[in-house]
Amino acid sequence: MAPHIRPICIVLNQSLVNQMRNVSTFKAFGWGFLRGRKETDILQTITLNNFDRKKCEVDLSVYLSEKQLCAGVPFGDTCEGDSGGPLTNNVNISELGNREVQFGIISAGKITCDGLGMYVDVMSYADWIKTTIERHYTEDEPQSSLVPKIKPQQQDVFLYNDCGGANIAANLEADIYGLNLRAQGIFITHLDQQRAASTPPFTMFFDAPTHRRIYDVSVALGNPQQCSERIQRRVEWNKLCVEPPNGMSRIGSGSYILGKKVTNSGKIMLVLFGIVSDSSNGLYVFTNVMKLSEWIANAIRIN
Repeated sequence: MAPHIRPICIVLNQSLVNQMRNVSTFKAFGWGFLRGRKETDILQTITLNNFDRKKCEVDLSVYLSEKQLCAGVPFGDTCEGDSGGPLTNNVNISELGNREVQFGIISAGKITCDGLGMYVDVMSYADWIKTTIERHYTEDEPQSSLVPKIKPQQQDVFLYNDCGGANIAANLEADIYGLNLRAQGIFITHLDQQRAASTPPFTMFFDAPTHRRIYDVSVALGNPQQCSERIQRRVEWNKLCVEPPNGMSRIGSGSYILGKKVTNSGKIMLVLFGIVSDSSNGLYVFTNVMKLSEWIANAIRIN
């Protein structure tokens, strides 16, 4: 353990386990191969849909036991080299708040690294994990006073009490500067990301130096498959696609950001979702900064 390394939450309480099995999505992480068997030294993440096991059995022609999960998306998946990595989601538990909970372990999928994949159901092994850890746990003193001393707890909610980043700040606030503009923005790091991302409209900001002002227009996110067909290349998992209103290109300069206006502590703030990377055939493609939010938050704290 270290100041920025803590155990992830593994749920022991069976009533909570039964409630959580109905989550709609998971997050998977790993340093495995990218498409085309390209290697990377940057930790990758992807959001996967939770499916019934029978869907994987039909699609992959394999049998899944009750201790396995089925998850995937049409144009992405975990890949070779990701096996053993976590399948997680952020859940809100009464009186305990938001915790990052491990649901599964990356196991197997298609060689093409897209579509459905199989995952070990960690919750089915929670009691065995707890018993094994308690059997082998020793009271070793941490080498540094900065390293937290963590041991399995005796209550029946989580395997470890201080797990899942419960003490990590939910958001960062910062001043935003532009041409004749100063505003306050909020950058969500992990709490409410999915809720914010699923409720349009979004706001596209762009500057127009000749008009000496910054414009903002409401836009909706495009379907990745339809965007890929229109721009004649794949919209990657860490990209967002937007079609702006007609006439916007005549006054904008190309310095675009994609955000969302939210109310935080009684103030209207901007949640940053994307920074423009390129445009083609009337569509704008943004880098999804939400995919890098935890890395950005940690970098800010360290520096």
